[in-house]
Amino acid sequence: MKILFINETKENIGGAEKVVYSTIKLLNSKGNRTKLLATADVYQTIKSFFRSFFSINYFIKTLKLIEEFKPDVVHVHGASRFISPSPILAAKIKRKKVVMTVHDFIYYCPRGWGINWLGKVCNCGFSLNCFFRNCRSPRMGLKNAIFNLLKAVKIFFHRELLKRKVDYFICPSRKLKELMEKNLNIPREKITYLPNFIEINKNKKINFNRIKENQFLYVGRISKEKGVETAIKAMNILVKRNNLRDVKLKIIGDGPERGDLERLTQELNLLKNIKFLGRVPNEKISQYYQESLAVVMPSIWMENCPIVALEAMLNSKPIIASNIGGFPDLIEHHKNGFLFEPGNYKEMSRYIKALYNNTKLSKKMGEYGYRK
Repeated sequence: MKILFINETKENIGGAEKVVYSTIKLLNSKGNRTKLLATADVYQTIKSFFRSFFSINYFIKTLKLIEEFKPDVVHVHGASRFISPSPILAAKIKRKKVVMTVHDFIYYCPRGWGINWLGKVCNCGFSLNCFFRNCRSPRMGLKNAIFNLLKAVKIFFHRELLKRKVDYFICPSRKLKELMEKNLNIPREKITYLPNFIEINKNKKINFNRIKENQFLYVGRISKEKGVETAIKAMNILVKRNNLRDVKLKIIGDGPERGDLERLTQELNLLKNIKFLGRVPNEKISQYYQESLAVVMPSIWMENCPIVALEAMLNSKPIIASNIGGFPDLIEHHKNGFLFEPGNYKEMSRYIKALYNNTKLSKKMGEYGYRK
C-alpha cells in the first residue's frame, strides 16, 4: 500500500512528529511505501498564521504529489498551525481516502488547552465563548484579543472542512474521542480510539539497582501548559514542611518558561534540590529515567497521549500526573502511578513523598506500567 503523510512540520520537535516518523518506519518495515509532505516551519509567524487558514501553495503541492506518487490513502497528522487543511481538500478532489490522527484538542478548543476562563476543564467545547471569552492559553488578555478571534474563526472553518472531507478519525485518548464525537458530531463509525505507541526493545534490561532513592524526573517542554511550576511548589513543601532536605528533581527540556522557573527556584532556595539540565540527547535520557524513582507530569492543559508517559512506562517508572485529558488512559491510580487534581501542588507533594526513599514501591509500580 502507498500512504501519503501530511504533517505541520518535518522537524522532529514534538510528540506528534515522533508518532509520524515511528509510523512511517513501521509501515515501511511491513513492505508499504510512504511519502511525507510537511513544512520546514518550527515557530509560527504572521505569514504562517495566515497561511494556516488555507494554503493554495500546499493545495497545489498535494495535487502534484498525489499525481506522481498515486497513494492509496492520505494520512493527515497535523493541519492547523502551519500547513492548513488544504491537502485534505486536494486529496478529496483526487478521490483519495483521508485518515486523520488528531494529536491535540484544538478542534474542541481553539485555544488548544481545553481550559476555560475560570481555570476549569471546559465542558462546552467550541461555542460562542471561543470568540469572546478570555480562556486559558499562552496568549491571554486584551492585547491578544484580535489574534484569538481570528484563530477561533480559523478553527470554525477547519472543523467544517474536516467533518465533511475526512473519512476516518484516529484519537490517541478516550477523552479526545469522546469530545470529538460530541462537539463535532462525528458518527461513531468514523472515529476510533487508538493510543500512540513506542518501540519495545525486549533485550533491554532495567537496572533497578541504579535508582537514586531521592530523585524524581521531569522530561518535556518547559512552557506554561506543562505545569512545571506546580512541581516546583510541591518540592518546596517537601523540603520546607516535610523536611526532605535531599529530595531532588531533575528537569530535562527547554522552553519559554525556563528562565522564570529558574528564578523561582532560586527565590525559594531550592537550587540544591532542583536542577535544570536543558536538552539532553535521546540516547542519554534513558539513564535519567533509570536513576529516578518516578516521572512527574503536572500538566495544566488537556494532554492527549504523551510520548514521555510511554517512555516512562517503557523504563519501568511510575508516573505522577495531573488527572486530565488522556492521562487516565495510561495511569491507573495507585497501580502504575498517581493522579492528582491539576495545579494542586499539595496533593502532588503527597504522592512524591509516598515514593521518596521507597525503591520497592517504585519498582512494583514501574513493572506494572511496563506490562501495561
